[in-house]
Amino acid sequence: IVQKYGKRFNEIHVTAAWVGLAKMPMPMANGGRLPAFHLVLVKRLQGFTKSMPAIHSDGIMHVLHSMGKLHAAGGMFEVDRELVRGLMSQAATNEGGWEVLSVANLLFGLARMGVRPGA
Repeated sequence: IVQKYGKRFNEIHVTAAWVGLAKMPMPMANGGRLPAFHLVLVKRLQGFTKSMPAIHSDGIMHVLHSMGKLHAAGGMFEVDRELVRGLMSQAATNEGGWEVLSVANLLFGLARMGVRPGA
């Protein structure tokens, strides 16, 4: 689905794809790294996420939290620092408001990726 329809995704689709991927059981191979298929999917999702003009605060939280979960499960993929900075920049100016749990999940995701807020 991501490969076939990804270019037509909107922010809701991208967010749902990240959440779904983070919930999938991850068969570990290659010394605890993601299998090639999962790495390709992560790269595509990173690209689609970068192409979104704006993402609502809940979407930003879900993407960063999911990225953190995936990365923490054995450092499965290299964190796209440019993507994280872009999402954090959107988060800082997002007028959608933030729930306390969303802030906690966002910070949890950043911590799992080894990213400091504001860095």
